[in-house]
Parts: sequence; structure tokens; C-alpha cells
Amino acid sequence: MARGSRAVRQMAGAALTTFLSYIGRLLVISFGFLVAFMIAAFVVSLQVWVASNTIDGLIDFAFFATGLVVLASKLGAFAAALALILILASEWRGSRDWLTYALGGGAVTFLPALTATNGHDVKDLALVLAAGMAGGLAYWQIAGRNAGKLFEKIIAERSKD
Repeated sequence: MARGSRAVRQMAGAALTTFLSYIGRLLVISFGFLVAFMIAAFVVSLQVWVASNTIDGLIDFAFFATGLVVLASKLGAFAAALALILILASEWRGSRDWLTYALGGGAVTFLPALTATNGHDVKDLALVLAAGMAGGLAYWQIAGRNAGKLFEKIIAERSKD
């Protein structure tokens, strides 16, 4: 009887460890997504702030910071579905190279911007593309470099048994 309960405890411990690993990975992915869209919004806002040609430092910075938060939430909501598809595909495939995330981030922001502007404003499209690529690289730095490693670890542990 003691051996049976010991085996059950070991299985429960392994299941809990796997569950906590999934939760941890989900938190890293969520944080990476948040930072990616903050970086993308920063790139767009910085271009707008620099182009304004005003030198009223503190007031401009307050508007810049407020606009950054609002723009990040709008960009995040606007491209969240495409970004989720990219994240799931990269986790499933285990893509860990920076180029995948840079190009994917550019595509995630470029496609919705292309449909919103009907392709008429090339300057804005280029800015959004650059912002998406910067966001994709930020995501890669936080979460993309370890994409798929959790699945590989779990599969390796299960194949040992």
C-alpha cells in the first residue's frame, strides 16, 4: 500500500510540475506580448513626437507618455488575433530564430494597417512595419528564444518512463 501511494504522489508531483511549467510559460508569453506592443507603440509615438517640431519638453513628454499607453492598447487589440496565431505556430514548431519574429511582427502589424489605409499612405505603412518588426524582436528577446523548449522537455520526460 505504501508503494502505491508513493507512486501516486510522484505522478501528482510530476503533473503539478508540468502544470506550473505551462503557467510559467504562459506568463512569459503574455509579458513578451505586452512588451512587444509597448515597443511597437514607442516606435510609432517617437516618430510622431519627433515630427512635431516642438520643444516644450515636459508637456510634450506627458502627451507622449499618455499617447504611448493608449496607442499600445489600440495596437495590441488591433493585431492580437494575428499575433496569437504567430505565437502558437512558433511555440508548436519551436521556432527560436530572431528573423521569424521580426518578419512575423512586421506582418502582424502591416496587414491590419494595410487594410485600414487601403495601401494609400506608404509612409505610415513603412512606420507601422518598422514598429511591428521592433515589437517582434522585443518578443523574441523575452519569449521567443525559448519557444518550444517546454514541449521538448515534457516529451523527453514522458519518453523516459
